[in-house]
Amino acid sequence: MSVKVVEIYPGKWYVRVVYRHFRKTQRIGSKERALEVARRLTTAFELYGLDAWKMFRDGGEPAVKTAAAVPTIGEYQAGWLAELERTDLKRSTRESYRYHMKKHVVPEFGNTRLDDIDYPMIKRWIIRMSPGYSKDTMRLMVAVLRLLMQEAVNEGILAANPVAKLGRFYRSARKVKEKIDPFTIGELHLIESKCRERFPESYAFILCMARTGMRIGEVTALQWHDVDFAENYIVVRRNIPHHRQVETTKTASSQRRVDMSPELSAELKCLRTERKKEALANGEAFDPEEWVFRTEEGTPVYYTNFLRRVWHRVQDVAGVRRRTPHDLRHSWASHMLSAGADLAYVSAQLGHANPSITLRIYSHWVPGARRITTAVLDNEKNASNMQMEAEGEEKGTAGRP
Repeated sequence: MSVKVVEIYPGKWYVRVVYRHFRKTQRIGSKERALEVARRLTTAFELYGLDAWKMFRDGGEPAVKTAAAVPTIGEYQAGWLAELERTDLKRSTRESYRYHMKKHVVPEFGNTRLDDIDYPMIKRWIIRMSPGYSKDTMRLMVAVLRLLMQEAVNEGILAANPVAKLGRFYRSARKVKEKIDPFTIGELHLIESKCRERFPESYAFILCMARTGMRIGEVTALQWHDVDFAENYIVVRRNIPHHRQVETTKTASSQRRVDMSPELSAELKCLRTERKKEALANGEAFDPEEWVFRTEEGTPVYYTNFLRRVWHRVQDVAGVRRRTPHDLRHSWASHMLSAGADLAYVSAQLGHANPSITLRIYSHWVPGARRITTAVLDNEKNASNMQMEAEGEEKGTAGRP
């Protein structure tokens, strides 16, 4: 049992009661008044238990609601998700929370009261679910439940958050490694050639992904002031996910400078010249904040339309096995590493937080990695002599039984 006096807002004092299934935070007024109410409530609960709330209610004191007032997960999550819409969280983050709440949390705990959920219950759920889901999915499922329960704590409904120290129960869940399926150089050039021929309006868009390794949302969000032709690089500042709302980049490290190849630079210069001519013909000034890759309506490229109207069709015309636009990013990285590009450089261009991420994904394309690491410390002369001695001994014992 716990009765505490808390100042939730400056100058506003509350009494917070936690007694078995009682969860209530009530505004009182002054600090002195709150301390007096807390003292009397503590005594009353010690003497009369569950009848204490009624006694204080009848005596004109703030009433403490019974456990029936505590909402279920299903009831509480609806309001919590609605409140998230008014926060500064990315839309993609909010959609992720909503998905995992509906898909995993509500089916399991939807009819359970918040104060009836405890650590053993959550632990059993995680242990049961982890064999069927990846480690990342389990982490998100637990994170959503933790955030919801923490909000209930912040609102005074719960005294503590039971979703804590559970990572060890899903740490061994299977890790899903993204399949890397890059295009060959020949396939890339064939796709680009057919795109220029059949879908010229999308040629520069595809070329930008193929020559920089940028994510499609990053390329979609490019504006002309992001392109520096004098220094030959592109500044990645923003991202447009599939829901078409402009957001910050995926991570802080994703904000970066990306080098342009000569072919890409020349193509973008031609495209900018065309845009300037269009603006002049319309009696308008060229806008450097205009989208580099836009639709006829002047809006950014819509991923679903591009996929259906251009990307799938151009691969079919080129006779290339269908892959996703993200495989252009994988193709850039794998070919750069295979050609001997520095790992740290490739990592920075991709916007990875550190080179270890790049190495984990693309280790297969780092040439001679295993051979170099096993022999780099050997003395070449000693190694050669020892190899000759070993071969001699092997020949001398070849005819022995």
